[in-house]
Amino acid sequence: MNYTRFGTTLLLTLALTGFAPTTHGAEQYFKIDYPASTASNELQVAVSYTLWIPDGVKTLRGIIVHQHGAGTTASIEGSTAAYDLHWQALARKWDCALWGSSYHVQNEKIDISPGASELWFDPRRGSEKTFLRALADFAAKSGHSEMDKIPWVLWGHSGGGIWSDVMTTLHPDRVIAVWMRSGSALMFLSHPEFARPDVPAATAARSPDVSSVVPQ
Repeated sequence: MNYTRFGTTLLLTLALTGFAPTTHGAEQYFKIDYPASTASNELQVAVSYTLWIPDGVKTLRGIIVHQHGAGTTASIEGSTAAYDLHWQALARKWDCALWGSSYHVQNEKIDISPGASELWFDPRRGSEKTFLRALADFAAKSGHSEMDKIPWVLWGHSGGGIWSDVMTTLHPDRVIAVWMRSGSALMFLSHPEFARPDVPAATAARSPDVSSVVPQ
């Protein structure tokens, strides 16, 4: 699979609007809930993941991850992401699964105090591990064993943009496109508890040049 071209095309599609939902058949939904952990190196807020798989797809080509922002309202809205018909249309077009996350924060704080959002939007505090665990669990539930190997397209808003940014540095071999809406790791470097991510050479090496195909 040409991951670079595939990722570039999906990235451009994410940047555009106007694709309409279409009538579809017996799509599949899968949901997994993980409780908050008390371990310091694991995710300390509960999370619910919902996965949508288009009807008739024998082998998935990728996973589109829709990641909500910080705060309780964003968390609630994140629970509906996998049911959005516009995002489903995008996923169906490219034979991708659609992934929605809902991190059950308890307040509006953006730090590492109990129940706050930084506990999840910095993947190094446990959400990376939980995400990878969910990939394996969804692969077993759905019968799509390829989920442990196929690439990711990450879209994140605000805190979700920070999460997507850091996940791209942690897994440059899996992320083929990322769209950070109003949030990135750079904006949080003033927080002493938020370590500057190491950007591997592979991240830059796999970044597609879209200058020749982006509408002017």
